[in-house]
Amino acid sequence: MPHVDHLVLVLLPTWLLASVAYQWRRGLRRARLAAAALGMFYGLTLMTMLGAHCVDILYGLAHHLTSMTGAPFRYDWRTYSLLLFGALLITLGARALRAALAMARGEPGARTAFLAVAAIVLAIVVPLIPVNAFFGTLMTGASTIALLGVAAGMRPAATALPQIAYIAAAPAACRQEGAP
Repeated sequence: MPHVDHLVLVLLPTWLLASVAYQWRRGLRRARLAAAALGMFYGLTLMTMLGAHCVDILYGLAHHLTSMTGAPFRYDWRTYSLLLFGALLITLGARALRAALAMARGEPGARTAFLAVAAIVLAIVVPLIPVNAFFGTLMTGASTIALLGVAAGMRPAATALPQIAYIAAAPAACRQEGAP
């Protein structure tokens, strides 16, 4: 598709601003705002980039364009695997977005869910570096930043110890039930 890269380049900064604005309006500040917005942006980035990737593959297939290898697109194992790869990362992007929104709401386990998704994406994209250095490096960097940013910024809130009332401090008359 001729302008899919331009569309992605317009959407990514839009998603970044929208992620920060959305979390700001929900009341998050400082490190929690940065981590939740980063997680949200990461999920939206995965969905946008890989959605455009799938559209681009399907467009090339429908219009018999030449692929990066120089051969014309045709439906074969390579095309199928490229579409499957895109669908997998779109799904993981949706899971990352859902976990980031849950983190912002303070749901227990959401941070762990996000970190697991980002680690899975990292494990998938690191081996791509020799195959497609640009995309592999870009997504490896984005996944690493998302992992570190959310891990540092969304630490579980410290819980206060319960107040313990010491009975020994009460007068002896108060400790006895039925005292005159």
